[in-house]
Amino acid sequence: MTDTNNQERNGSKFLFGVTSTDRIIQTEQGDGFINSCIAAHGIITKIILTSYRAAGALTEMVLFNEQGATFVITIESGVFTPSGFVLTDEDIQIAHKQITLSDTTDILILATRMARRAGLKPVFPEQSEFSSILEFTVN
Repeated sequence: MTDTNNQERNGSKFLFGVTSTDRIIQTEQGDGFINSCIAAHGIITKIILTSYRAAGALTEMVLFNEQGATFVITIESGVFTPSGFVLTDEDIQIAHKQITLSDTTDILILATRMARRAGLKPVFPEQSEFSSILEFTVN
């Protein structure tokens, strides 16, 4: 099966496709969501990725901008719904968006692509006893 056919087959199930040679297939939903988050929140200076359990696996991606404001993306594990990736005025007003992704691959690709687009570098959190698993910062 070719990479293109594989992406078409998985297109409605995942936010990002990954080829058999580990290349990420860009999607309108994924890249559009990243662009809208950056446009709505301003210059992102830090991202903290935290995982925890609350009636299921949850991941929070907290975006910090240069004024210190935060925007929280809560990611549930479940059935991916492309229509849920539109950032609304209400999302921007309350500084929170809840989305559902199929697997950890999509979660990690979303976080790293957002960080790269913002020009951030990965670092390990200083306090290892918390469930923050990865941070991206300017330095």
